Amino acid sequence: SSGINAEWPLRPGDEDTAVENKAATDKVETFGCCSLLVKHITLYERKDKKYVVELDFPGKGSIRYHNDFGVEELVFTNLKAFKDGKKEDDYLFDQFETYQMNAYLKNRMPNLTAKVFRTYKASLTFHEWLEHYSKNATSITDKLKAYKRANREVAILLNHVSRKKSAVPKNSDKQMDDPSKQKQEDGTETNMEKINDDFKKLKVKETDEENKTFNLYTSKKYYLDPIITAAWCDRYDIPIERVYNKTLRNKFFWVIKDDDEVKETLPQ
Repeated sequence: SSGINAEWPLRPGDEDTAVENKAATDKVETFGCCSLLVKHITLYERKDKKYVVELDFPGKGSIRYHNDFGVEELVFTNLKAFKDGKKEDDYLFDQFETYQMNAYLKNRMPNLTAKVFRTYKASLTFHEWLEHYSKNATSITDKLKAYKRANREVAILLNHVSRKKSAVPKNSDKQMDDPSKQKQEDGTETNMEKINDDFKKLKVKETDEENKTFNLYTSKKYYLDPIITAAWCDRYDIPIERVYNKTLRNKFFWVIKDDDEVKETLPQ
């Protein structure tokens, strides 16, 4: 179980979420790495000797977690052994509790918990994608879009799905056509400067709509190392207030205060 948590940033599990309806308040059971049922995990041994684990279960807030991962043969074999001889609704790790996992981790390192693994994996993922998306960004708009997309990758990883999903506006593909090909009704070419400006605004709007599917704020507030954000802002000349609101600036004041030091944290 601790191995699963280290490789895939799942919550420990055995949390219950209260769900209210008109008649009564019901308890809806949610799951995590320690409380997975046999039916939540499917194992695939492919012909090319690639071992794949598929996870599908209701996570925190009753939000579905569904993903698959390539694993080493030893991990695959151990998970198969845990499944053998059990019914679909049996616990996969039936002799293991969340508190035991955290106790084991703390014996390995003081203050080490399951959430530390999630935070580490989130920050590592954020750093890698931020580097990837930022390398070709030139304008402030493109840089901020790169930041949001890296943040979104973490939200996907941690399954931070927004409760209010918004789709990309209809006809967005039509509107996103090459601006040089847009013409006025009378057939004359429109003002290119205005078109390019509108085109950039539309691209940002599409990114914002895309990000509404996921809750970016939760990962930014609780899981992303603020030193990465502060260093990125320094490197790309982005005011910190463009990515951190007042609440986050107050929360991470210690990073902003030590501004000179964070410049050393990312490679030039």
